[in-house]
Amino acid sequence: MKKILFVEKAGQYNVIGLMLIHIADAFQKLGYAVEIAHYEYLKKIDFQIKADYIFSINGFLGDGTFSEILKKINSKWITLLVDSPYYHTQTLDYVTDKFIPVSIDKAHQEIIKNVFYHKNALFMPFGAPENIFQEMKDINTRKIPIAFFGSLGSKNEWRNRALEYFNNLTILVEYLENKLNEYAEKYKLIYTDLLFEEIKTDFFKIISIAENEKFLLEIKLYHIVDSYFRMNNRLNILNALKDMALAIFGNINPEDFEKNKFVINKNLPFDKTLMFMANTAVVLTISPSMIYSMSERLTYSMSLGNIIVADTNNYIAENFNDQKIGYFFNSDDLANLKEKIQNILANPKLKKEYSEFARSEFLKNHTWTIRIKQLIKDLKQLHYDI
Repeated sequence: MKKILFVEKAGQYNVIGLMLIHIADAFQKLGYAVEIAHYEYLKKIDFQIKADYIFSINGFLGDGTFSEILKKINSKWITLLVDSPYYHTQTLDYVTDKFIPVSIDKAHQEIIKNVFYHKNALFMPFGAPENIFQEMKDINTRKIPIAFFGSLGSKNEWRNRALEYFNNLTILVEYLENKLNEYAEKYKLIYTDLLFEEIKTDFFKIISIAENEKFLLEIKLYHIVDSYFRMNNRLNILNALKDMALAIFGNINPEDFEKNKFVINKNLPFDKTLMFMANTAVVLTISPSMIYSMSERLTYSMSLGNIIVADTNNYIAENFNDQKIGYFFNSDDLANLKEKIQNILANPKLKKEYSEFARSEFLKNHTWTIRIKQLIKDLKQLHYDI
């Protein structure tokens, strides 16, 4: 029996910590021995790893010890990177066969292979546990009609961050903001990895910089562009629903929105988020700039039998093209988004059909157990003994 050591480190609202436990449970169901330890244990000088594999979610930024640990250990280390590789450059700077990066977006897998030279990079979308709670409430008895679980940085926060990144060069930040505004006007909903190469090419035409400093500036540019596009998408989608009593659980700046009827609540840790989701009919999901994946909010909502309303991408189009679990939309659909949701909420029979199909489709294709089975298969194809 192979043993896997799961390494945890606190993440925002403990999403990562709870998901790590759920993934460990899936490996255990498949016959693996599992153990969970805190990352601080691995930083001890005399630590010993008694496991065939180590599994973590995200690398560990900012402490400079990850590559040193990789050099010390004999175990293979699998890391699930839950957002763009450009946020994990310190994790990806050491290339070795015993480190296996796994991305949740196929576009990110290609970046890891071609920009960071990890040819063994794999792809695994988010999953969720089969049963988050013992009982699931009927969709027509849930108390919250529609909710969005997520935060939104303000435009002023974005500008301040951009100024910090680019050494208070106001003229450069103004150029970027104007350029990104043009994309926002043209596309309404924008996804970073579809446009970043074009934006980067234009950016470096106006910047004179030494070749050995170029990649660091490219990373900063990606962060700023990505945060702008995520902010833009959330603003446009939420403003399309400004006349609905949408429950929002997260930090937002009311000044960035048009006059609205939103019911704004504080951020919740992930375990509490799941409890509120279980009592919600429609969960609005806005992806963090994904182009071939599905967010954890989407998979966990399906597990809870929620009706899904989410922006689409190529992965979703391939897997949910019949729209039977709710409503997937793109830029062209924003004008009619409120009406579509109202029609769903007003139809108890349709709500029940969507909820039951979401749950059924989830159990058939999108659980963590199914994801891990495929990951094991992919690892074996790369000749890893797991």
